[in-house]
Amino acid sequence: MAQLPMTELAWEDVGVRRLMAVVLTALGTERLDTGHLVWHLAQGPEHLRQVASRLVGDELAEATDIDPDSVDRGEPGLAAWVWLTRTWPADGPWDGMPRGVAPGLTFPAVEVLSVHAVHVALAAHTREQGGHGRGELVVALEGPYSGRVATVQTPSWQVDDEHQTVIGPPVYEVLVRNPDASQGRERQVLGAEQLRTATREEQALERAHAMGIETTFDSTWQACERWAIAMVWWHRQERPERWLVDPDPDGRGVVVTGLVAAALYDTVREHGLHAPADGSRVVMAPLAPVANTFSSGWPSVLEVLERLPAEEGDTPTLETLRAIRRAGGAAGSEQQAVLDLALDVAWTHAGAAKVPSETTIGDLAGDTMTPRLADQLDAFARAVHRERDRELGWPEDL
Repeated sequence: MAQLPMTELAWEDVGVRRLMAVVLTALGTERLDTGHLVWHLAQGPEHLRQVASRLVGDELAEATDIDPDSVDRGEPGLAAWVWLTRTWPADGPWDGMPRGVAPGLTFPAVEVLSVHAVHVALAAHTREQGGHGRGELVVALEGPYSGRVATVQTPSWQVDDEHQTVIGPPVYEVLVRNPDASQGRERQVLGAEQLRTATREEQALERAHAMGIETTFDSTWQACERWAIAMVWWHRQERPERWLVDPDPDGRGVVVTGLVAAALYDTVREHGLHAPADGSRVVMAPLAPVANTFSSGWPSVLEVLERLPAEEGDTPTLETLRAIRRAGGAAGSEQQAVLDLALDVAWTHAGAAKVPSETTIGDLAGDTMTPRLADQLDAFARAVHRERDRELGWPEDL
């Protein structure tokens, strides 16, 4: 049986675990899998009381607000059943715990939480069977949105009343982003064979779109420059002390941004991420090689500057970088400070990037889960939200 998810201690979490424990104890666990647990929970409170009668007897199974001193709470499941059948104040307290499910209801947890318990058990069953869980990004393989990324809303399993379980393969209700943005997302129902798990790159692009982050540009270089601007901006938000010593923040920021863009562009080309030409794959660039460009010193940086795109013409950023190259790395009296700052920007991003939680040792050993720019999307979004809150004068702890 799949391990049930652990969450912050809340009234509903405690209730669901106690309800499941009573069902499992009453039925016996030798031949009971998660599918059986889902089936029993889905039958509702009256059925659950009947199941509990095998454990606590008919009288206590039908009771409400059982006097704890009237029973032997040392018996398996009895203390949990006393808790599950007590009524609660509409406005709390709830045993000193927060409550997010139906806080205004006074009914016992066995009456309130059966549906919530079904969802928890069904999620565990879906994981156990290798299915797609709620919120997972998948790709539709058939239908009008074939090839598009979708978000799983609900996995549905077939009910087998004869064997008191649920069976697969499941079907999934998913949300697919409509190409016509004005129509938002559209619901589709697809079978397991009509879906596959989205690749890391597909997930990154979909998350970026959901956050309103642009991922396509006029060219790969423009993409690198825009992402470099975002990286430097984020660094200034997260590590402002590194910029306080700058006598000319805007001037140094321009140079640092250009250097990061150049290192990112070189990394993108080295890793074959420069096609298509709209720069949409730049978001998958690994961050460590960008940082390594600067940690190797000015000779390495100058080699990168030799490979700047000639076809982009003389943009202000490129003019600055070409001037640095002609000067042999001299960026005024700030030469080493600028290089150190560019290194700090790159390494701070590499260190802060959160690789997906399903990363395995094998993934890391194969260099398939190295921190990438895409792993910083959530960090960019949080920084933007904090900046907006500051502009509105809202306290940061809201």
